[in-house]
Amino acid sequence: MKKTAAFWMMVLLGAVIFAETNTSAVYVKAVSDRAGPEIIQESFNHGLETLTIRYFPVTNEAIFVYSCRSSSFDEGKAVGVINERVDKLTDEKGFTGWTPRPDTRLRSDKTGNTTSYTMFVTMRDPKR
Repeated sequence: MKKTAAFWMMVLLGAVIFAETNTSAVYVKAVSDRAGPEIIQESFNHGLETLTIRYFPVTNEAIFVYSCRSSSFDEGKAVGVINERVDKLTDEKGFTGWTPRPDTRLRSDKTGNTTSYTMFVTMRDPKR
């Protein structure tokens, strides 16, 4: 009787392990099938200034991060560079316009050497 119970416990344990493995594989496939952000990186002024764009096609949103040395940071220049690139991306993707979201950020790293300006943008109405 103990051997039979042990046999059925092993069968049940094997079924549970197989079911977990199968579920994990489906989950990994579902996660990998989702469209992730398109990441575009550009540098200006001999690599001293960078612009990183993360465009999310599913939600038609983009995050623009302009970074440079803190000593040469100018917020007006950062906004100008981002606005030019947003207009270019809007035309490339076929949208009629864009709207900045209010959660814009200005940050410096812990050492104070680099400052970054982050703008969140929502694209409006694709051209048809």
